[in-house]
Amino acid sequence: MASVLPVRAQDRPTSGDMSVSSGRTLGIRTSVLSAGIGWPGLWAQFDTGLSSRFTLGVRVTALYGSSIMGLGTGIGSEVGVPLRLHIYGHEDLDIALTLRPSVVFGQGALVGQLNTFANDFGFGLRAEAGVVLGMRLSQAVTFVLGVNGGPGYGSVPDAGQDRLLGTLRSNIGIEGLMSRDTMLFLLLEGGYGFAPANTFDKHFVLSLSLGIAYEL
Repeated sequence: MASVLPVRAQDRPTSGDMSVSSGRTLGIRTSVLSAGIGWPGLWAQFDTGLSSRFTLGVRVTALYGSSIMGLGTGIGSEVGVPLRLHIYGHEDLDIALTLRPSVVFGQGALVGQLNTFANDFGFGLRAEAGVVLGMRLSQAVTFVLGVNGGPGYGSVPDAGQDRLLGTLRSNIGIEGLMSRDTMLFLLLEGGYGFAPANTFDKHFVLSLSLGIAYEL
């Protein structure tokens, strides 16, 4: 392993170690497949390093709760495109800008519809930007901390309901390398959502994922 890592590190601004959620981006020609389970759903994500500083991903989530805000339950899906752009790296610290556009579709409860039309079809759009840092605590463990937020839109056509939404979140997590190619992680997001008073059961934001990542 020691003979491999120095070569891999040349492709990256700082460390040669894999990360899927911190400020440490993937290297050129490096791709990672990850999956997680928690609230509000079960997801899988593919990330690839387009340069030593820019990582492009595609995430597909099977939802059983709202990914926007609150604890409302409903069945649906979300497709997102998470992006990370590395802007600073020194020793064990990496910082990246993030952007996460996504589309949600499924039962109206997922986009905030309550009562009569909660089970009817609804869809939503989101675009959240932020900053995330990664601090390598040891050879195998990285601490993740970030903030993000942005506008959104939700609609339930049968109810004639359209609403502008917004969120402000902070996220914290830990990534642990089990081997050069395999990593376990725990991620938590929390914050506040902005929406009309007659939408969503709660206006706080909560997301929790326990998952695994594998470098292809």
